[in-house]
Amino acid sequence: MTEQASSAPVPEAPTPLRIREYHTEDARLDALIEDWTLRETGVLEPEQPTEYSDYVWRKRFNKQAFGDFTPQERASIRIALGLGPFAAPRKEVSP
Repeated sequence: MTEQASSAPVPEAPTPLRIREYHTEDARLDALIEDWTLRETGVLEPEQPTEYSDYVWRKRFNKQAFGDFTPQERASIRIALGLGPFAAPRKEVSP
């Protein structure tokens, strides 16, 4: 009997977390005002999450986790990894 290869799906590359989107500036402003009002009136504690605070936190997280590197950061990464013009000369290995 021959065994068949498993048909398990191949995992995809990591992508930024899905963030609730506010499609207009007015919607974003309305959510901010609602969040601020709930906190100021004491309905919510300062550290209690809301939909808008989660939106802000996830936007900040995605920017930090998946954001672009500055040219200085890219250069320091290349130096640390020895890539590009910063690469050390290769040593010949005899058989």
